[in-house]
Amino acid sequence: MNTIDNSHHIDCCTCFGDSASAKTWIDLNACVLWIAVFIKLIPDLFAYSDDTFSFDFESNMSWYAPYQKFLPAKQVHLLLLLDELGIPYEEKKQVFGCSIKIIGFDVNTKNMTITMTPESKAELLEKIQTFISGLRFTLREFQSLTGHINWSFNIFPLLHPSLSNIYHKIASASHPLQFLWMNNNMKSDLQWLSHHFYCLEYF
Repeated sequence: MNTIDNSHHIDCCTCFGDSASAKTWIDLNACVLWIAVFIKLIPDLFAYSDDTFSFDFESNMSWYAPYQKFLPAKQVHLLLLLDELGIPYEEKKQVFGCSIKIIGFDVNTKNMTITMTPESKAELLEKIQTFISGLRFTLREFQSLTGHINWSFNIFPLLHPSLSNIYHKIASASHPLQFLWMNNNMKSDLQWLSHHFYCLEYF
């Protein structure tokens, strides 16, 4: 939403990457979920950024005409709400089952485990190794690394201390392209983190 001369305008071209796009999306999604929970009375909805998910009994299925197939009843009710509001979505992202991917993690309700895929773990370990073997990186690169690692803490919350020295280092920087030098403490923390990533399989 942009305000120009006290008039409000919806910017349909906003994209992820600018400073306000994430907040705009979260505000919109929160409104949709409020309608889903308090107007449509769909219970047990959970959300993380642009992912909405829930649980249901295996026998509680409903027919969803646009896809010509049965889906969990709560999922169908949510899709019908999105249809009513005119919010687009992709069929390939409307998944269900005992093992599904939520925010990039494999969630298995039979084994009661949450794991990183081998591909996502390998990608993160490769990025960490780049910093361990490197000498200096920009503030933006450090922020990208810490954001990626923080995502993994959804699975491995006890590994938070591994970023203490990096946070201390980047706290004094302000320009995204400012170079910061790696030090032995930061490298030691990242090596400790990598070791535990190799050893730990799931939360």
